[in-house]
Amino acid sequence: MRKQALLIVFFLAPALQAAPGAWEAGLAATVAYDDNLPRAVDAANDFGDLATDLEAQLERVTALQPGRWLRVGGSLQGKAHRDTRGLDHLGIGAQIGLTQKFGLGALAPRVSLQLESNRLQFRNVLRDGWLHRARLGIDRRTSLPWQFGGHVAREWRRGDGRRADVVNPAFGTAVFDQNNVELGAYAQYEFSGGARLRTSCRYRDGQTDSSARPGGVLRNVAQAITRDSAIGQGYVVYRVAVRTLGCAADVDLPLTDDTSMGLGVERLESNARAGVRYERNLLRLQITHRF
Repeated sequence: MRKQALLIVFFLAPALQAAPGAWEAGLAATVAYDDNLPRAVDAANDFGDLATDLEAQLERVTALQPGRWLRVGGSLQGKAHRDTRGLDHLGIGAQIGLTQKFGLGALAPRVSLQLESNRLQFRNVLRDGWLHRARLGIDRRTSLPWQFGGHVAREWRRGDGRRADVVNPAFGTAVFDQNNVELGAYAQYEFSGGARLRTSCRYRDGQTDSSARPGGVLRNVAQAITRDSAIGQGYVVYRVAVRTLGCAADVDLPLTDDTSMGLGVERLESNARAGVRYERNLLRLQITHRF
């Protein structure tokens, strides 16, 4: 995936230089609370934590022809937790996206394809590795205030495997080698003052990591196991096949011409084999500024 993105950028470089384009930059600061950070299936291992995230993006937007434009850029991200410091990390990524608009005017539908590759470096190196995403989306306004859309995405995560200790010889330790497929849809209403209300749902089918102390039901559905000192002493982390349904509501409020504030809440319910399940509730506050 990473090599494919680099090849696309290489072959499109002459077109980018010849076509008119502009640079865009953005900065986003997010404070978020996760009430089940380890994705635990029981109350004994369940705890929440607050995290602060800062992300900067820079991209080149190039008009290839009327109704078609290309975005190529990069991002730098840092995330810090209030209590669970082992999950603090830095991320650096590269993105390339192509958008095609079908027709003229604000109501014309758009289809977009985006490829993304990120390198993640954690305070606790157990989770170090690569995260790649491919996303195909469609958006359309049915009127000036109403917009609807959906997407299908594929995600690959590959861990480095450092400090992955053997806990049970019957299981491998590649907990952070994961694959996921996601389907999503949203509806958005834009008010006359520029504020937006969005409701969305997404369905993920694939694998995740769930942490707990040894002896619970996760061992019965685990695909890989290793010790997890990033979550806490005595914890182990399991790779588990799950299906997750999440629904969210977000409000975006303009503060200035270039700055907005977003408030969001999301509920996720995940199910594995043998009746194993867990829930998470996410709350977030985000300030975004475009340069």
